[in-house]
Amino acid sequence: MTPTATTTRTAPSAAFRFLPCLGFDVVFARSNGSGGGAIAEEDRHWPRRIRRDVQAALSCWRWPYVTADAALLASELVTNALEHGCGDVGVRLYFTADSVRIEVRDGSYETPEPRTADPWDEDGRGLRIVEELATDWGVSRDGTTTWCSLDWHPLIPTP
Repeated sequence: MTPTATTTRTAPSAAFRFLPCLGFDVVFARSNGSGGGAIAEEDRHWPRRIRRDVQAALSCWRWPYVTADAALLASELVTNALEHGCGDVGVRLYFTADSVRIEVRDGSYETPEPRTADPWDEDGRGLRIVEELATDWGVSRDGTTTWCSLDWHPLIPTP
């Protein structure tokens, strides 16, 4: 039997689909104040919310060795999407044979580039964190989606 997706309205402008054994897909509308290097107060909860969703999903699916890193990576990519993107933000988490993949769509055609932050800078480290923690990462050809993957721990059987 093939699992079916369930769509639940989790906020006035958010949709969450939980796909058992496959992953999840979240799409939410940013408020007007996010983008152009800033995150509106109404959107500040999204990175934390996505981090908790990733932790819950990977704990449920018994992927303990990547849970903390995947949650951090997802929240960093969502933060970047809110600060620098436009339109709705989409977050997709799914499994391949040997890894978990996180994709964040931000609606911007501008390709994100890692920056070098000075020690006193409050931001500018997100993609550097992604570079360090992820097994692999990249940006879609059109620039709208940033993705990263983490390999499954080789000592644990895959779910």
